[in-house]
Amino acid sequence: MPCLWELAALIRRYERCIDDGDALSRIDSAAAVECYRLAMDIKELLYEEAERFDVPLLYTGCWQDDLGVLQAFVMGGGWQ
Repeated sequence: MPCLWELAALIRRYERCIDDGDALSRIDSAAAVECYRLAMDIKELLYEEAERFDVPLLYTGCWQDDLGVLQAFVMGGGWQ
């Protein structure tokens, strides 16, 4: 049985990587790129987890839409 906290932790980690990349972009471009690369790896994991949790993603081609659905799923407590 998948644990909702794992999905929530992945979302937080993705957001932290993006924020860190944004913060580093002006002072250390190599570190910023590494943060963004890690965020993209986590994004792929999030799609895999969404499938495992049977989250009905929008798949509009806009990652922010799918991320919003995942965030709402977590905030709503998953499938109860």
